[in-house]
Amino acid sequence: MSQLSEALSKRVETEGLRPFAKRLGIAHTTLDSLARNARTSAPEIETLQRIAAGLELPLWRVVEMAGINLELPQSDDDRVRRLVGMARRHPALQALVDHLIELAPNRPEFVDGMLGYLEYEAAKLDAIDRG
Repeated sequence: MSQLSEALSKRVETEGLRPFAKRLGIAHTTLDSLARNARTSAPEIETLQRIAAGLELPLWRVVEMAGINLELPQSDDDRVRRLVGMARRHPALQALVDHLIELAPNRPEFVDGMLGYLEYEAAKLDAIDRG
């Protein structure tokens, strides 16, 4: 299951398919196929933009979650900045962030995967804090 379908299926479970699709401004059938990972082609960029807004994630992250490799260069400094920002917003993640910072130079692909997951989880925590 793609990261995007996993994130969408979790949100569909909590919000309901039709209400979540309506909030995103996309057809419930589109949302359902994305959540079940049943699509054979990548969603339209407009759909990904609406999903990014609904999940409160940057568009580039949602595009990557959909399995589209943007081939964006990531330096260790970029990874560390993202990790530090996340730890500032959510101090409970500090120990994990510290560990990932240590791994960044040697395991960038692992750190990138963890960053994506943590950014998704941090966005959910941000939404709870606001809501």
